Amino acid sequence: MQKKIALINMPFGFHIYPSIQLGTLSTLVKSHGWDAQSFYFNLQFAQQIDISVYNQLCEERHLIGEWLFSEILFGASPKNQDYPNHYLSHFESIAQKINRPVDFLLDVKKKMVPEFLDWASNALDWTLFEVVGFSSTFNQNVASLTLAKLIKEKNPNVKILFGGSNFESEMGLEYFEAFSWIDYAVLGEAEPVLPKLMNSIDTNSEPPDGVVHRKDGKTVYKQCEETFQNFADYGAPDYDDFYDQIRQMDPNSPLLENPIVLYETARGCWWGEKHHCTFCGLNA
Repeated sequence: MQKKIALINMPFGFHIYPSIQLGTLSTLVKSHGWDAQSFYFNLQFAQQIDISVYNQLCEERHLIGEWLFSEILFGASPKNQDYPNHYLSHFESIAQKINRPVDFLLDVKKKMVPEFLDWASNALDWTLFEVVGFSSTFNQNVASLTLAKLIKEKNPNVKILFGGSNFESEMGLEYFEAFSWIDYAVLGEAEPVLPKLMNSIDTNSEPPDGVVHRKDGKTVYKQCEETFQNFADYGAPDYDDFYDQIRQMDPNSPLLENPIVLYETARGCWWGEKHHCTFCGLNA
């Protein structure tokens, strides 16, 4: 039977266009014999809290999105509870931008987000998938980690996979060790690594270099030295699931009238060729 992988796009990924990460991975997985299905749960959450509010929160870069999803994992922490007081001026600025009171942000964190995560964890029969994968960039980490935990608790045989810029290099290793429900994490480019990982899952063998995993209770990782070079090896990103899900939610959505489609013509950073920015997660 053909094995299936679910690819999840969580808040606060932008809702106005499909994820190029998921689209690229979907094409990659399908080209190697697995069935892939992408789930844009960020679309559901955008509708739940109001699309204009969601869009503004996507633009914020002070980790407000991470805090809004932190209740289940970290809500009991004193620092988590003090966060709104410590950064009150920032909260007031965001509240003004979204034309809501500050208490609205607290309501999102304590009520709307747990309701959304409960819905998402029960939205599918996750046992239909061999692997559930999350791509995490910017303010998607805590949302993705929490949903992954809820899925793993209810479906312990499903493999949880993480990747994306938030899991680049040392960051990925630290997240992997901190959150025991992650089974695999790809700490760099997926193209040289993911097909080999799929094969190792098929054959119940050792995962390839570039994938952090656990063996006999210990974290195992060896860096992949191979880099992806040839875009012509694969087709265009697969965005079908994004537009199908928009049509199901709103057949008259303006996102269908003049769609934004992302594509990649090169990889890396021309500036980084001569001078790396030490803060950047793309230094590899």
